[in-house]
Amino acid sequence: MEDYKPNSHRYKEEQKAVEKRAETAPAADNGEAVYHTIESGDTFGHLAVKYDTTSKKIEELNADLDPNNLQIGQKVRVK
Repeated sequence: MEDYKPNSHRYKEEQKAVEKRAETAPAADNGEAVYHTIESGDTFGHLAVKYDTTSKKIEELNADLDPNNLQIGQKVRVK
């Protein structure tokens, strides 16, 4: 197994994962629009829990999207 050092592949992959989570973490509720980039397995229900809202509200904010056909990399407004 590869050592867990700052220049190791494992360390770099975990750093990327941390940065990605930070990009999609819920923002403070300051009235500004909040967007989420769809990842594998995401549903409006999961996003509603993550962002403390409802799937119905997410559907209303994204009336042009089919919640049953979300695509990885797609931007979805969650607030």
